[in-house]
Amino acid sequence: MVVKNGGFSEDDAVLIAKVKKGDTQAFEELMLKYEDGVYNVVAGIVGSYHDASDVVQEAFFKAYVNIRKLKGEKKFAAWVYTIAVNCAKNRYKQQKREEKRDGGSEDSNAGSVRDDSMQVEGVAENNETTEFVAQSIGKLSPEHRAVLILRHMQGMGYDEIAKVMKCSLGTVKSRIARARESLAVVIRDKIN
Repeated sequence: MVVKNGGFSEDDAVLIAKVKKGDTQAFEELMLKYEDGVYNVVAGIVGSYHDASDVVQEAFFKAYVNIRKLKGEKKFAAWVYTIAVNCAKNRYKQQKREEKRDGGSEDSNAGSVRDDSMQVEGVAENNETTEFVAQSIGKLSPEHRAVLILRHMQGMGYDEIAKVMKCSLGTVKSRIARARESLAVVIRDKIN
């Protein structure tokens, strides 16, 4: 799912107004509209289907509880992606703390907790190239995974990514460049 125009459509504003008046069905419609994209971003950060589902639920719960704080309904998509990315980063940090407390993992690759069978949305599960790329992206830091997924899989512009990641445009460009370089190194290492 690719969200264009900053995630705004004519009915987002209407739905948000209804949610602010207590209409839970309107929030369900918003959730259905954005949940696939949010899930893909979160799964790319936390790396596990189970954890991604939990984080998406947490993110949408926080969005629902705090929707009255949303200013400018045109920014709902960026706002919910920001919540989701923050929840995913927190979950990733929690996983790392638990790994350290439990004595690390047997895998020498930074204690990866990712489900290495993860697939990119819209591609058949048996597509080896996609699986290879998804595994390679899984080796990157959460920030690098997030910017690559937001840019290349969700189709967001640099300005939108900056809003979601709560950083400057220059930082986004730098992270994307570094993420691409890191991904190239990971892929080269896997090939050799």
